[in-house]
Amino acid sequence: MSRFLLLLCSFLLFPAFAAKIAILESYHAEYAWDHQYVQGIKDVLIAHQLTRFQLDTKRIQPQDHEKAADRVWNELASYDPDLVLVGDDNAFRLLSTRLSSLHVPVVFLGLNGIPRDYELERFSAITGVFERPLLKRSVLFLSTLLRREAPNILVLFDASTTATVSHYHLSRMEPSTKMGNIHIDIHLDNRSDTWREKVSSAKDKGYDAIIVGLYHTLMEIDGSYTEPDEMLAWIHDHASVPHFGFWDFSIGPQGNIGGYVLDAYTHGQTAASMAERILNGIPASSIYPVIDDSGRFVFSRSGLQKWQLKVPEKLDGKIDWVD
Repeated sequence: MSRFLLLLCSFLLFPAFAAKIAILESYHAEYAWDHQYVQGIKDVLIAHQLTRFQLDTKRIQPQDHEKAADRVWNELASYDPDLVLVGDDNAFRLLSTRLSSLHVPVVFLGLNGIPRDYELERFSAITGVFERPLLKRSVLFLSTLLRREAPNILVLFDASTTATVSHYHLSRMEPSTKMGNIHIDIHLDNRSDTWREKVSSAKDKGYDAIIVGLYHTLMEIDGSYTEPDEMLAWIHDHASVPHFGFWDFSIGPQGNIGGYVLDAYTHGQTAASMAERILNGIPASSIYPVIDDSGRFVFSRSGLQKWQLKVPEKLDGKIDWVD
């Protein structure tokens, strides 16, 4: 009898078949966003076969993106997946036309635009998770943390696709904007030397804080790629004002102080749960896309101590500490 119960439990806990699932990534395995959302996917779809295909568009030149897309497409065709998960705007932009011809369910995540930007109607079976970096709530929180009634904030982004769309959501592409009593200047640039100048001179130019957006497509004057962790460490060591982040992977003892951030792991779990429902027989057309606007407070104790800042008492018990 016990053996029968064990077999019954196995049937209840695991699906009837292990699906072949492709994860198409815009970036690369070492990129923290990819690492975290893929882990979220793995923890939900543990019973299925997952294979990753990476475009690496953070590190290669834009003129090489199409070549990377051709490579990934050939690898994907050989894999013959039962379902495809597509991570972030670059992978969707480069491969969506070809993906729509596969006639397998597609679940996207990390798309920063709005549904009509992506012509989702071309697909026979598609749903997914739109990403909304928590820009406005993060900025508004800084007024309390800095204890200033009308702070001046410098927001720095690289010039990547995600950064451009995030900029639009924050200020409709204007270089400066007001949010309540907070003045915000936004600068998009892929030049590492420009970033260093703006970070080191922020205090002299009247800024009270910096928010570091994305910094993963930066290049040196000689054309070499700037490793993201190296830039983040440089900002930590040389910033003239406190510096915060929009994404959890930028927070840490050698990174940004903290912020109200988007959780990549949860983002991946949400997309994987949609995929699981499709694999269990629910049509993708009946699973509506969702917007991920859930965040969490993440802070570094050493960062707060360095800048002599204290989080509001109302956040006691609501903060994830990284050190």
